[in-house]
Amino acid sequence: MVLATDGTEKSSIQVYRDGGNFVVKSTTKNINAFELYDASGRLVLTKQPKAKQLTFGSEILTGGMYIVKAVMENGEQLTKKIRK
Repeated sequence: MVLATDGTEKSSIQVYRDGGNFVVKSTTKNINAFELYDASGRLVLTKQPKAKQLTFGSEILTGGMYIVKAVMENGEQLTKKIRK
């Protein structure tokens, strides 16, 4: 019996605060598109960084919950919740 993986690497993102900014960082692939939604589903911010990391200022956000959506270079869509 042989145990092996198919060689594909699952993408993941990290979202964290760095001073007055939020940082969105991919561990494996470039982020082709980035969207930020508020709790009511309104699109607040969109970017197309085509890089492994992007930052945005927290001053554009009011207090509350937000959803970060990142579309990776292979088309995979990842989401994270953040709170300001």
